[in-house]
Amino acid sequence: MRRRRRRCRHGNELLGAQGHAASLPRAGGGEEEGGSEARQQQARRRSPPRLRGRRHPHVGAPGRCPRQALRRYVPDLLFFGGSALPAGGGGGRSPAFQADCVAAALRRLGVGRCAVVGFSYGGFVAFRMAEAHPGLVASVVVTGSLADMTCSTSERMLRRLGAASFAELLLPGDVAGLRSLFAAGTHRKWWFPDFVLKDYLELMMFNRKERAELLEGMVISDEDAAAPSFRQDILLLWGENDSIFTVELASKLKEQLGERAALRSVREAGHLVMLERPRAFNRCLREFLLLQQQPRTTTTAMAASKAGL
Repeated sequence: MRRRRRRCRHGNELLGAQGHAASLPRAGGGEEEGGSEARQQQARRRSPPRLRGRRHPHVGAPGRCPRQALRRYVPDLLFFGGSALPAGGGGGRSPAFQADCVAAALRRLGVGRCAVVGFSYGGFVAFRMAEAHPGLVASVVVTGSLADMTCSTSERMLRRLGAASFAELLLPGDVAGLRSLFAAGTHRKWWFPDFVLKDYLELMMFNRKERAELLEGMVISDEDAAAPSFRQDILLLWGENDSIFTVELASKLKEQLGERAALRSVREAGHLVMLERPRAFNRCLREFLLLQQQPRTTTTAMAASKAGL
């Protein structure tokens, strides 16, 4: 998988300042951007790694960056960027397959332990990483997602949202559908001129067939769903007005996850909470990640406030 590094407008790397990014060797030799192996090793010693899982592609940059130094790996999941299966490379379309791909890439980079941050579809991948690779994943932050998407939960969500399928909702083919998607994803209603939305559709809605298959592979039967059980501390960081994955779903998920999970909600924010309230979102995220680096008991670590911000 290809590792990509992004920078915020203020000169800091995505969700952290003064961080260091490592690189994957190119297939034909050499490296992608990120510097020499010596700089990579030096970066690993300086700051703890954090993986930010990408989400279904209806959001942009997550706003301003937390200022503590963190090494960030921001992978494009399969079919979300330059990463894709080779011809005849199999039909992996499940979050578990995506999780195994990300874990393999991180190990190739020399990452031993990391915190995983996932949003929307990326949240499903984050949970599968924590489940299948507990030695790699130290803690998890999930926004607008679930541990499992069962058939019954899927049917109730789609009925409430007035959509026939997740592909219809999340992969719109015209401006009207994209406006409906933004309306569902935000608390504060946004308006964009048609030409902006047309450009967005042209630039962002690629690999439509494969992404629709990913959404189908996300749903499992109710019989196959097991009670979630994770060894890691988990932060559920939610928009209080999320109309896609409601805060009621988040509360139920928190109860299922038990005492190692905490739920924090951000007021006046919907599914795209990191865009609507970036400072509040990043503050909660930063506090949790810094807390994970300190010696503490589980009770102390998960004493995060449930109050909205």
